[in-house]
Amino acid sequence: MTIEVNGAKVTGLTESNEITALSGNKEVVRVEAFKGIKFADGERFQHSSLVKVDGSTDIDATEFGYICPQLGETGEAQAEDCLNLNIWRPAGTEANAELPVYVFIHGGSFESGSGSTELNRGDTIVAQSISDYEAGDRSEPFIAVSVNYRLGLLGSLWVDGKENPKGGNYGIGDQKRALEWINDYISEFGGDAGNVTVYGESAGAMSIGILQEDKDVAGQDYQRAIMQSNPYGIAYKNYASAQSIWNDVKVAVTGSEDTADKNVQDLLADMSLEEVKGLQQNLKGNLLSYLIESKPSTSGFLPFAPYIEKKAFGPAGHHLTKQPLSNTDFNVETVIGFNTDESNLFTSMFEPLLYANIKNKDGEFVLGGDVVLQEDFIIEGVIELPKGTSVRELLEHEAIGGMYGILVKAFFGGIPKVSESIPGNCDVISFAAGLCKGQQLFSKVSDYKPELGSGYSLEMSTANIRTARMLANDMLFTCPSRKVVQNNVATSTTMYHYEHESQFNFWPFDAMPLASLSCQNLDGLKGKACHAAELPFVFGKAINGAGQPVLTNAKDNQVMAAMSREWFKDTLFTDNEWESGSDNYLKIGGEGNIFESAANFGADDSAIGARCDDLEAKGLLDF
Repeated sequence: MTIEVNGAKVTGLTESNEITALSGNKEVVRVEAFKGIKFADGERFQHSSLVKVDGSTDIDATEFGYICPQLGETGEAQAEDCLNLNIWRPAGTEANAELPVYVFIHGGSFESGSGSTELNRGDTIVAQSISDYEAGDRSEPFIAVSVNYRLGLLGSLWVDGKENPKGGNYGIGDQKRALEWINDYISEFGGDAGNVTVYGESAGAMSIGILQEDKDVAGQDYQRAIMQSNPYGIAYKNYASAQSIWNDVKVAVTGSEDTADKNVQDLLADMSLEEVKGLQQNLKGNLLSYLIESKPSTSGFLPFAPYIEKKAFGPAGHHLTKQPLSNTDFNVETVIGFNTDESNLFTSMFEPLLYANIKNKDGEFVLGGDVVLQEDFIIEGVIELPKGTSVRELLEHEAIGGMYGILVKAFFGGIPKVSESIPGNCDVISFAAGLCKGQQLFSKVSDYKPELGSGYSLEMSTANIRTARMLANDMLFTCPSRKVVQNNVATSTTMYHYEHESQFNFWPFDAMPLASLSCQNLDGLKGKACHAAELPFVFGKAINGAGQPVLTNAKDNQVMAAMSREWFKDTLFTDNEWESGSDNYLKIGGEGNIFESAANFGADDSAIGARCDDLEAKGLLDF
């Protein structure tokens, strides 16, 4: 199947997609796919430039392109020539049909992910929109687009803002080029350039939060936004902290911080891709120091995320000039939300230690030094360590290895003069979550007070883990998102809370055992509403985070059928707008109606609104 776009012949594929129609019957729907279309050129550590479509070059869009380089095995071919996008549209769509357009920006901590991974493909949702339109449930079907952008060290690296006014946030620039390309050419695929919605999850949502700052993009290249699980409570590195990482690069490449920037840049340009990836892997070994030294403090969680290009006296900045939490004014209609158990993925790194009975020779509960386990420590199938094992051995166990091990070491022994004992200057749960703001956080906010005694019983440990999860969720996701919405009451804004517990666990045990355990319901049969758990339900695909097929139950099927449709309707923006003073939100997937718009944070049994107000009043939501 070939179409003409600005004089160029673009060849795509016609694919058959089996979906479940609104009637409940299986139905095969034809969708046209254009894959791997190059939208920009991006030389290493240079900002990308738009690739224009004209009659001089035809485009083969029958296969997905390379994904952007990232650590680990992905199953998809990687290369630096990765700035491509994918388009799905109803079969037979004519040019200038003016169909709505939805553009997905993937997540992955700014280190991983792609627009072509199976879960992020738009084939199913477009097929459903065709079926629903024909059944009279939609006024028109829509077009879906997914994009790649540069990641890791290649996606964000400090440069001198005086010499390079555009800064070093290359991945954000790539996203802008993709939206510019879509704005220029989507009409020839049948899309309406004046009706574009961007949506993204995690780092993708963070990206949209950054894009909201640019009025040349927000309101111009897209008109609406959906941010799924934007951790507004995690700050971006300031200019100096980003420069500190650049100094680490200089030392790794040349052995000295004193080497001229230009010389190091030339050396980086000449490295092989594998050498650059090896350099990034080595930098991840500095994560402990980033957690301790990065400013603001939480920015160390994501060392390869974009950085604030502006400083008080110096460069003005280009892509990211201020912290979005307190300073972003939405320029378009926006939907923003979080999941009930969002932070379990992050607290999982230290939860095993809250189950361990850890004492020193005097019977005190302490962290570091000659601390040993006072009893066998077993998490079946994950960790089996005998009494007398040192904490160091526990931390170095392969089940808590890699990034999680580094973080646990930082939280539980790498930062001196912060926590000598339990209780201490900073209680273990808040300390482990990296959320201490001064002394005795728990004395400031009583909702998060842990149970402390002469020893940790199983019941006490379980209760404290629940408290730690609630605290992390409130401070990283829930309350910061609510604060952003409250700051944007002048703009049409909707807040949602996703709370569906599914038959399957989004995080598979074989890939991330601790995360999988922390996202598993207590009965072991359901997956909590953890970080990213809503993605299968948005895209209408019964697969987990590793791309593996999963079994669903009747409630899963109901939520999936509803969410993968409602997410792509105008009513998502118009029927659930935030009302100043009402604290209302859209509840998704809980008991009762799958989409319940009458929920209220202040009236909720968990008193989310009250906890958030308390945190903010005590200054605990400020960077």
